[in-house]
Amino acid sequence: MIRLANLHDVDAIMNFIHHEWKENHILSKNKDFFLYEHRAGTEINFAISIDDDQQINGLLGFIPSSYAEKADICTVIWKVAKRAGNPMLGMQLLEFLRDLGRFRTVMSVGINEKTIGIYKYMNMYTGRLKQYVLVNPALSEMRIAKLPPEMESPVFSDPESRKLIPLDRDFSFNFEKYINNIQYKDARYFNKRYFDHPIYKYNVFGIVYNKSISSILVMRVESAEQSQVLRIVDFIGDESELKYISKELCEILKDNKYEYADFFCYGLGDSQLKQAGFIEVDPDAEALIIPNYFQPFIRKNIKVNFFSDTEGPDNLRLFKADGDQDRPN
Repeated sequence: MIRLANLHDVDAIMNFIHHEWKENHILSKNKDFFLYEHRAGTEINFAISIDDDQQINGLLGFIPSSYAEKADICTVIWKVAKRAGNPMLGMQLLEFLRDLGRFRTVMSVGINEKTIGIYKYMNMYTGRLKQYVLVNPALSEMRIAKLPPEMESPVFSDPESRKLIPLDRDFSFNFEKYINNIQYKDARYFNKRYFDHPIYKYNVFGIVYNKSISSILVMRVESAEQSQVLRIVDFIGDESELKYISKELCEILKDNKYEYADFFCYGLGDSQLKQAGFIEVDPDAEALIIPNYFQPFIRKNIKVNFFSDTEGPDNLRLFKADGDQDRPN
């Protein structure tokens, strides 16, 4: 039997994650964080399969990106126990979520490249997030990044009355303007995700134009090798504005001696990001390496693939913090 989980299932889910997914995973040992991530009132955002002995033999977690009646969701931990004896149970868990009728879109960011063919067989749209980087031109030594011998310094546009300012949770922004974006994020989700996170500290910035916040950037500092970088993990707004604030962003890099700011995204205009001074990272190249894994640190480029049960790429706007890609392990 497959059903949605509830509060009574929490201990069993955590135990399953520990024994079947990964020992001492944060979701198997930190109940407060588990509930922060997956509690929705009396429900738990997991589809679970229960065997004849009333034990969990498979599960699929998900995270809604809004509190809308038809929210977009990202699937996260997806595991079937070998003892289940059903090779189709994983697909059945996914189809259960799709058939519920409660979600606008079901997707996942960070899928294994070997599984892309399966999603295509299921008529899912698949793709890869692009990674861009804005390098700090004031640093001569890089400990985290690997740069090619000759790298051009970014060229910035005139700010045109736009300004980058830090925001607190009481800021005013028209989230509903972007309701057709997939994923759509509302204010309640945004505040919980970035201002209430129990472990990570996020820096939220707004682009101000005509005295109103017109776009939002979310960033987080990562540390490794006795150095630091700035990671843009979410963006809501018009990417054409990025070229007007990238000079200010570069000043943040210089003032804090961050090596670079990187940006995993899908659905933003490539030309707009390059006009803002960002360089696209080729995941297969070795001359320019901008790591994605910091826990533990691995100095290599990484491909971040996704699937979505949309017919195509229209309105898809995906970022590093979607799903569980920016979650402590």
